[in-house]
Amino acid sequence: MALKKIKEQNKDYDLSILDLLRILDPSKTGKFMNLLLNELKSIPQNEVGEDYENSLGLYLEGMVGVNKILITYLVELLGGAETIRCMGKFLEFSEKKLISKNDIQKYNTVLELCDEVYKTELKLKNRSTQSHHEIILDTEDYLIIKPLNIISSRKYGASTKWCTSGTNTETFYSYSKKGILIYVICRHNNDKWGVYYELNDEELSWWDTKDNRVDGLMVNLPKNIKSTILTYILDEKHPNSYYFNTETKELADKPTNEMAIINVNGGNQEVTVNPQPFTGVWRNEINGPKWTPSTTDEKIDELVCKTLEYHYTINALKDGGEELS
Repeated sequence: MALKKIKEQNKDYDLSILDLLRILDPSKTGKFMNLLLNELKSIPQNEVGEDYENSLGLYLEGMVGVNKILITYLVELLGGAETIRCMGKFLEFSEKKLISKNDIQKYNTVLELCDEVYKTELKLKNRSTQSHHEIILDTEDYLIIKPLNIISSRKYGASTKWCTSGTNTETFYSYSKKGILIYVICRHNNDKWGVYYELNDEELSWWDTKDNRVDGLMVNLPKNIKSTILTYILDEKHPNSYYFNTETKELADKPTNEMAIINVNGGNQEVTVNPQPFTGVWRNEINGPKWTPSTTDEKIDELVCKTLEYHYTINALKDGGEELS
């Protein structure tokens, strides 16, 4: 669909940076516009976003700094770099007739598309695409399962914002190695809750479908269901990963997740990671320290830090930022 037609059909999303600045300007005549715009113009072009130019093949040459920040932030809002990579892989597989469901219009969400790409990659590596899980409780009212591979996690975590059922498989593996991850599904209205117990810290947490942490006492579930969950968790001495099958253990133990390193020819492709942590000030021609994550946990921390970084960046923009010369 042409961009012009999309803009006509989605006018609420066709806003420029100047339109957004005008919303922030408290005056009736827009007297602060030039002042605000000057602040944005002072952002160096290489402040953020350049790590995506190489890793995702984005063309950002000549783009002003604030646009790079917005592009980077959009990538995170859409599910991270893995989502963008999946779309590229989808096109590649479609052209080579390797993907069965190749009509974009048949997908309702980006996650569905990423699932199809992931399954195709597994097939190319002669790996199973079957769901693997343990059923803790199965009644006419509720289903409680423990996902034991990413296919199962995405299947039963569908329509939620849970990071463990998102496009980045490393999050699922990280949680599974550290604790007990359980999904609770109400069969009548498809309400879902994620329950996670961190074994080392002995900390229990409940999560709603929007991935917001909620008070377990306030979760609208029958007492017997909560009791079943608590009893199961207290009796379980091993994290989810302990019950992974051999294939899933191999995927979980890779330095990066399988989706990030498989190519069509069956070999490995290099994954570029070049984060530049934001220090809370705008720097002019000053190169800050670089951190290269080496473990799975560090990569998860990097994703969390990046999301917080972009939230901070937008807030800093609103406040004008602080510039160092």
